[in-house]
Amino acid sequence: MSAPYWLVGVAGHIDHGKTTLTKALTGIDTDRLKEEKERQISIEPGYAHLTLPSGKRIGFVDVPGHERFIRQMVAGVAGIDVALLVVAADEGVMPQTREHLAILELLGIRRGLIALTKTDLVDADMLALAREDVAAAVAETFLADAPIVPVSAATGAGLDALLAALDAVLDAPPNRPLHGPARLPVDRAFARKGFGTVVTGTLFQGTVRPGDELVVLPQGRRVRVRGIHVHGEPQEAAVAGQRTALNLAGIEAAEVRRGDVVATPGAFEPTERLDVVLRLLPDAAPLKQRGPIRLFVGTADVMGRVVFFDRNAARPGDEVLCQLVLDEPVVTARGDRFILRRPSPPLTLGGGEVLDPHAPKHRFGPATVALLERKRQGDPAQQLVWLLDEAGALPAREAASRLNLPLDMLQSHAARLAADGQVHVLAVSSQRGDALLVSAAAWAQWTARAQDELARHHRERSLLAGMAKAALHSRVLPDVDAKAWDALCAAWEEEGWLRKGGDLVALASFAPHVPERLKPLVDGLLAEWEQAGLHAPDWRALCQAHHLAERDAEDLRTYLLASGQAQPLDDDRIVPSAAVQNALRALWNATGKEGRFTIQKARDVLGLSRKTLIPLLELADRLGYTRREEAVRVWVKEPG
Repeated sequence: MSAPYWLVGVAGHIDHGKTTLTKALTGIDTDRLKEEKERQISIEPGYAHLTLPSGKRIGFVDVPGHERFIRQMVAGVAGIDVALLVVAADEGVMPQTREHLAILELLGIRRGLIALTKTDLVDADMLALAREDVAAAVAETFLADAPIVPVSAATGAGLDALLAALDAVLDAPPNRPLHGPARLPVDRAFARKGFGTVVTGTLFQGTVRPGDELVVLPQGRRVRVRGIHVHGEPQEAAVAGQRTALNLAGIEAAEVRRGDVVATPGAFEPTERLDVVLRLLPDAAPLKQRGPIRLFVGTADVMGRVVFFDRNAARPGDEVLCQLVLDEPVVTARGDRFILRRPSPPLTLGGGEVLDPHAPKHRFGPATVALLERKRQGDPAQQLVWLLDEAGALPAREAASRLNLPLDMLQSHAARLAADGQVHVLAVSSQRGDALLVSAAAWAQWTARAQDELARHHRERSLLAGMAKAALHSRVLPDVDAKAWDALCAAWEEEGWLRKGGDLVALASFAPHVPERLKPLVDGLLAEWEQAGLHAPDWRALCQAHHLAERDAEDLRTYLLASGQAQPLDDDRIVPSAAVQNALRALWNATGKEGRFTIQKARDVLGLSRKTLIPLLELADRLGYTRREEAVRVWVKEPG
C-alpha cells in the first residue's frame, strides 16, 4: 500500500470507554467474544481500522483494561506506533491507567495523545479537575506534552477534534523494517471453514506475500501462505506494522498458539537466554538475584529467572544490564521491548530492551557488565565487531538474526569491516548468505593454533610432506564444519603461509627431510637398500633389521615414494627408482626396435625371477612406458 499506515494502541482503566470510543471512531465493535458482550468488558484485544481524511491509514488495538488481563493487554500493544490513553472524566486517573501508561513507556512508545472520555457525565469544573489529574499523571512520561482531548462517545462531542489531534500526532511515518526477513508474533490462531488455519498478529518486520514459504516457531514447522487479509480485505502483500491475517497451509490451527512466531525460514531461532537492559519501575518491588519473573515479549508469555552480574538485587527505579533465563523458548530479536511482571502476587516490575536474543552464559563480574554495555552501544558495524569478539565466529545468517539486521545489510557491514581487517569473511558456498564471519582475534588464534600444530607435526614426522587436512581440522577446529574448514584452508593458502597438496597441508616453509635422530640408522639402511636394487627385501623386514621403529619405517617409505627416490614393486617391497630406470633402459635397448616384447624375452634380458619381473612389468605399465596386449607388451615411450 502506498498510503502511510500506523497502529494505535487504545489503553486505559477498565470501564473508561475504550471499546465504546473505538467503535465511535471506526464504526467497528472490537468486543467479539460472547463473554465480552455479556460482561461488557474486554478480555482479548480487539481490532478496528480507519482511514483519515488525510489518507493516513490507522489500525486500532483496543486492549483490556482489567488488571487480570494484563497479559492480553501487553500482547495487544506489542508492535504499536502510537498510544491513545483513555481516561474517564468522571473517575480520573485509576490504577490501571497508571499501569498501562507505565507499560506503554517501558515498551518504548514515544508518541501519543489522551482522550478524556465520558465528558457528557460531568460538568465543566469536574472536567477541569479531570484534565489537571491527567496532566499530573503524565507529567514525567512520554505523554507530558501530548494533547488532552475531551470527548463523548455517547453524544459525538469532540470526536472530530480527537481525529484531528491524532492526525497531527502522526507527523512522520513509522520507521519499520519493510525489507529483510518477516516476523509475525501470533496473537490468535483458528480454523475457518473452507480456508483452514488462520493466524493473526501484527507483522513486526518484513513483507509477506501469498505463496511465501515460512516457518512457525518454536515448533519449526514449515508452512506456505495461501492468502493474506489486512483489516478483513484480501491483499497481495502485508507489510511491517500492519494487522495481518495469514491463511497457512501445512499446519493445523490447534498446533499454533499465542506467542508463537511465523517467520522467514532461517532468520530467527528460539532462545531461552536473553541479554537485556532492564528498567525497574519506581514503585516496583525489589528483584532478587535469580528471582522468578514472568516475561512478556511480542505476544509470548513465559516464566523464567533474572540473573544479575554486578549485584544481588535490583532496587525500584534501577536500570541494570542483566540476563533472562527462561523456562521455555521464545522467538525474539535485538531491539524488541519487553515487560517483566512478578508471578505472584502479579505486579508489573519493569521492562526493557533485548540486546542479544541468543546470549551465552556469563560470569558474574564487571567484565560481563562491560560486555553488555557494549552490546547496547555503537552502530551496527561496531555491534557486529563486538558480537564476533564475543562469539569468535558466526554464520552470517545467525549474526544478522542476533543483530536484527537484513542479511544484505549485515553482509555490507561485514565486507567493509573485512577491508579494514576487523572481520574475516569465509564464503563456504555460492549460496547467498552462506558465509562464516570470524573476528580478527579468533582468526589470529585459529591461525596460531594451526601453525603450532603443523610445526609440531613437522618436528615429529619430518619425513612426511604434510599433515592430513582432516587431521589438522579435528585437532584445531573440530566444531567448524567441513565446508568452512576448506574455505579457511584456502584463505590461509592465499595468505601464503599454508601449502596444500592433495589431502595434505603443510607450512609453506617446510620441506620433508630425514631427521637428525634417524640419520645414523637411515644411512646404513638406504645403503643396503640401494645396493640390493631390484632385489631389495621386504621393506618391513629390512627396517626391523636396522632397528627402525614401525612408524619411522612407514614414514621413510612414504618419504622415498613421495620424493621419487623409490617405486612400489608390490605391497611389501619398494625398490630404488634408479634401479627401475636402469632395468627398463636395458629392456628398451634390447627390444625397442621391435616395439614389443614377451615376458620370456624380458626374463632373458634382465635375468630376474618371476616374483620380481612381473611386478616390474606391471610397474612399467603404470608408469606409462608399456602397455599390455594379451601375451606381449608394447612400448609406449622410451624410458627416461
